[in-house]
Amino acid sequence: MSLSLPRLAVRQIYFTTSAALIHWSTAASNSHSQRHLQVQVEHHTSGNRPPWRGTRQQCYTTKHQNVKIVIKKFFKKLRSLDSKILFTCLTSVTGRLTLFTMAAEEPKRRRKFDIKFKENVLEYSAEHSGEQAAKHFNIDPKRIRYWKKLKMDLAAANIKRARLPGGGRKKVSEELDTKLSEWIHSVRDNYNRVSRKMIRKKALEIYPTVSDRGVRFLASRGWLQKFLNRNGFALQRRTTMAQKDPDLLTEKLVSFIDYVSKTVALKRISEKDIIAMDETAVWFDMVSPSSIDVRGTKSVALKTTGHEKSHLTIVLAAKADGTKLKPYVVFGGAIRDVKAVQQEISRAVITTSANGWMNDDLTTAWLRSVVGKFSFRPRLLVWDAYRCHISTSTKQELRPYNITTAVIPGGCTKYVQAPDVMWNQPFKASLHASYDEWMAGDADKQYTSGGNLKAPSRRLLVDWVLAAWDKLHKDLIIKSFKVCGQSVKPDGSEDDLILDEEITGRDEEEEETEEEED
Repeated sequence: MSLSLPRLAVRQIYFTTSAALIHWSTAASNSHSQRHLQVQVEHHTSGNRPPWRGTRQQCYTTKHQNVKIVIKKFFKKLRSLDSKILFTCLTSVTGRLTLFTMAAEEPKRRRKFDIKFKENVLEYSAEHSGEQAAKHFNIDPKRIRYWKKLKMDLAAANIKRARLPGGGRKKVSEELDTKLSEWIHSVRDNYNRVSRKMIRKKALEIYPTVSDRGVRFLASRGWLQKFLNRNGFALQRRTTMAQKDPDLLTEKLVSFIDYVSKTVALKRISEKDIIAMDETAVWFDMVSPSSIDVRGTKSVALKTTGHEKSHLTIVLAAKADGTKLKPYVVFGGAIRDVKAVQQEISRAVITTSANGWMNDDLTTAWLRSVVGKFSFRPRLLVWDAYRCHISTSTKQELRPYNITTAVIPGGCTKYVQAPDVMWNQPFKASLHASYDEWMAGDADKQYTSGGNLKAPSRRLLVDWVLAAWDKLHKDLIIKSFKVCGQSVKPDGSEDDLILDEEITGRDEEEEETEEEED
């Protein structure tokens, strides 16, 4: 006789018969494979009282003897819902072989009822009867009688919860939870690592000192996981230090946007005279953190030139009417090479500094070469609070320019700095795409005498910068100024565009980043 068991039916079943040996085989319906196992069993005569009586184990009585069936390690490898189990017990009783064929009932699945379901059952039982409600909802009548006793408590409970307050298994110790949580917070406040093993060890140290302790506490893995879940802890990966929003963020943003609006209206500054700029760093090796590979690959290596720490600074600036100004590219050192590249390219200003970053002298040079000193019309320059933007030498340089500066408060650039909000992401994505194509191809590559690939040449990097800057659409630049509140109409008809995430596309960018990481 065949026996059908559900998926993952892992049960502890012991075979106790008068036989000394049981042979059984498992025939899986999908593979027709055979497994054989031999288990020694104990001997119990039919005249003795079965030691398993009164327990949840099933007993089977034949004309020869009682057979107790509880499987121990057999079902751990069974995963098919359609598996057929054929138990053949060979026993020598009264000098001849007797065949026992046993079938087990499918184990009942545990069901979980929330408070709303319980209230519905009680309402139905009040209109009809408890027996009818039990049949209608397919539950035990005894459970309905128990719920009737708790009717007042269920009415006052939260319907979103699955059980009443105080229900379920109790904590090992309330005091232990409190002290252990405080210890975790104190360690993390100092930016030190907390591991699962450290928590279990600390729990064993604290437990003997608590007043509501029990007899035995092992700090098992199961207890640890439940402790983490109920106290809001989880294993987190290390991240970089993100910029935190400043105090009174809303007041600062409103004050800055109001200042820009009043300045534009008071001095009658047109959109073609509102300028936004920002510096952004670009590395010679622009290696992405992810790559398509075979699922399950444990090691994902990405080829580089070994110049991940070498960088250049790019200054991007544009006007509120969509006009793009020349990119300002700053390399570190290599004065002769930079001069040679500048002679070949006129669409960008290329210079150098000792460390590849902007400074007071380069800021002055950018104002003279890109912005220009001469202008009959008043202008507005919006930039962040970088030290070379607010230095004394920069302020002195700006006096004859007929320019009013609007310095974005610290921590607010991701909301009201047009390049940071909408330009930099597509600009750098284009640079990464050019780098990936260069790495995958054979053109414009140079190698050392040892055969190692050199970093992209400075001329090639400038070409990539110009190509990425050209791909940036004019409409995107115009929208960026409106989102940041720097070119909206003074009548208030465009105020709804300020800080509008649907226009900035931040959600789409985050989704694309998550897809790449996945």
